Amino acid sequence: MSKTLINPVTELASELKMEPKELLELLLGAIREKREAAKRAVLFFSDEPFSLMTASGTKGWIGKMEFSTDAQAWFEWNGEHPITGGRHSGRYEVYVRGKWNDGVRCGFEIRGCKVACSGNVGNLLDYQVVAGGGEPVMGEGAFCGLFRNCAALISAPELPARTLASRCYEGMFHGCINLSCPPALPATVLADRCYRRMFDGCSALKAAPKLPSETMTEWCYEEMFRNCSHLEAAPELPAAILADGCYSGMFFGCAALTEAPALPANRVEFRGYRRMFCDCTSLKNAPALPAKILGNDAYQLMFGNCPALSDASRAAAAAAAGKCMRVF
Repeated sequence: MSKTLINPVTELASELKMEPKELLELLLGAIREKREAAKRAVLFFSDEPFSLMTASGTKGWIGKMEFSTDAQAWFEWNGEHPITGGRHSGRYEVYVRGKWNDGVRCGFEIRGCKVACSGNVGNLLDYQVVAGGGEPVMGEGAFCGLFRNCAALISAPELPARTLASRCYEGMFHGCINLSCPPALPATVLADRCYRRMFDGCSALKAAPKLPSETMTEWCYEEMFRNCSHLEAAPELPAAILADGCYSGMFFGCAALTEAPALPANRVEFRGYRRMFCDCTSLKNAPALPAKILGNDAYQLMFGNCPALSDASRAAAAAAAGKCMRVF
């Protein structure tokens, strides 16, 4: 052990009339306990003072929610009062965890600057299920609008769920203008409107998360990245058969996007690609559109107001859409 560690421990142990080794083991045990407790909660932290509250000032869950500012002492939270971050090791922290919940439908409001968030968001539903290696069941709209317009948010919690519920992440980060890195989205079983407008207005977002599912659901990605004005790269979209409105407006207003992802689908349902790249003012090349079975308005305004689109891309897209559909 270095002197800088031994001397303070020895000095404190003497004051407490304990053996230095006994005190050191006690301190290390407390640190380990805090780390384990942190894994069973969603953590908000910042270098600056901040507070967390529900946007409505009311309880938006059916079960129980608890908070802590040190991951040791826990208190029940009914959502009616703000939680002020406690200072530890040079930063301010708030831990939140839930039990017996199927969603948090009130939304959070963060008052502060540059507040990061970490931990499994499932801990808000039931941290005991997560601790046991399970995946809490999400209800409809489970995290809909959870961080809506939280301009202070700079990082997102983990979203490891593999099976989603209807509207579960709809508008979850809508208007989070300082969120620059999205969470991973590993789900392969989607639900209708599950990612709808999830990152709408996240103007600092430059890269999109991978979207591995090959089975679409109705309106699942509708306007998912709408007005992400700095998004430079789109995710791969491998689905061969689409669902109603699944990609509708997905990249609407992504002014920095220059290349579109491949679209291998052989069947496009009602409004499947409607306004998908509308107002993508830097888009240069349109993807091939091989689909032979088209639903109503499948390509409607797919490339509306895309002034940088090459003549060849325009001709190919027009030919694929046919005379009965306005694609530009």
